[in-house]
Amino acid sequence: MFVIPSKSLKYILCSIYIFITLFILKSCEKTTSPINPSMILLTSEYVGVTEADIQLSIKNLELPVDFQLFRDDSLLMQGQLSTPNTLLTDTLLLPAHSYTYQVILIRETKRFLQSEKVGLTTMDTTSHEFQWETLTFGKSSRSLLNGVTIISDDNIWAVGEIYVDSTPSPPRYNAVHWDGSNWNLRRITVRFRNIEITPPGEGIFSLSEDDIWVTLGGAPAHWNGHNWIFYHLWDMGILNQNDGGVTNIWGLSSQKIYFGGGSGTLVYYDDGNWQKLESGTNDLINDIYGLHNVTENSVHVYCAVGDIYNSFEGEIIKIKPDLSIENFPWVENTQVSSIWRQNKHRIFACGKGIWIYNGKKWHEYKNFHEQLWFCIRANEVNDIFVVGDFGYILHFNGLSWRSFRIQDQNLLVSLDVKDNLVVAVSWTGGIIVGRRINS
Repeated sequence: MFVIPSKSLKYILCSIYIFITLFILKSCEKTTSPINPSMILLTSEYVGVTEADIQLSIKNLELPVDFQLFRDDSLLMQGQLSTPNTLLTDTLLLPAHSYTYQVILIRETKRFLQSEKVGLTTMDTTSHEFQWETLTFGKSSRSLLNGVTIISDDNIWAVGEIYVDSTPSPPRYNAVHWDGSNWNLRRITVRFRNIEITPPGEGIFSLSEDDIWVTLGGAPAHWNGHNWIFYHLWDMGILNQNDGGVTNIWGLSSQKIYFGGGSGTLVYYDDGNWQKLESGTNDLINDIYGLHNVTENSVHVYCAVGDIYNSFEGEIIKIKPDLSIENFPWVENTQVSSIWRQNKHRIFACGKGIWIYNGKKWHEYKNFHEQLWFCIRANEVNDIFVVGDFGYILHFNGLSWRSFRIQDQNLLVSLDVKDNLVVAVSWTGGIIVGRRINS
């Protein structure tokens, strides 16, 4: 009988073990599965500072199927796909870093298909460093400012009611203008029933220096570079006596402007034609902001609705491209005063707290839920500003928040942002100007 020596037996067994191990490892390598972009496609849908959305699309494959998502050759997540389009979110990224992603499909424990690699670079953070300036207009306690727009560094408008003294009938202005050198009180005067009037300014929105929309006493007015044109929507038959006036404005161009206001009033202006929209609510529309989807050539407009002083209820409604209205998901028993959206993947809102919507649900920034916040505006998702009660201005740089307490301003109600300039206004007739340094 032939006997294998023990040492030789150990050597043979060890060799077999190594061979089997190498075979298994080799069979599991990602590169062994074929690449077929016509069947599996990975695309970068959204890139922020610390997170990214990756769209996984599958064609002509039987579902469900298991998958693995790799980031820089490290397994990030795995699971089962039951639909041909799946949005995968990575929330563990670093600012200003480049990453590559690849998906492997698995059936019966074997990798049989892989995507091409897709690369992305996260956004960097922005600077928190600002130099602040505070100005106050009007000598009467009745002075207030409601809205502001930045056209350029040397062209800023704010609207409201400004009284220069406290006499029984003090001279009143309804606007303040920065010309690059000085702030000047201004009167926006319009003709109504053959009479020149200067109504209080309530909202303002600009597309250029010769294309400015304001709301005066609840009605729109447009600066076309030569004169102000006033649209009294009740006299025009657009609104009836039970409708509230419009105060908030957002537009894609001067041919497509949206207005919102009291009693749930919504009005749409389309190249000379006015149309009242049925909002489905009787509550105050606090803010209105839209998104133009260039790929689809469609416009979606969002409205923050509710009485933020007397009710804990709030809602968000959405104006669809066909001008129909639908309710948008919002947090129960929570006031909402303002909304901002720069892309289709993230929505920011404020009111009772500050919130972000990631396409699935709202998440609150817990540090800021103890007071009311009145307006949110931004340059991008890494450069967001919020103003609220007690003179606070918040800045989010994509990674962290910084709070600025502006003295002697009790209630900041509106703001606008353009590049390294932020301007906020208060109900005490104050203007806060912040200029970023070390940008």
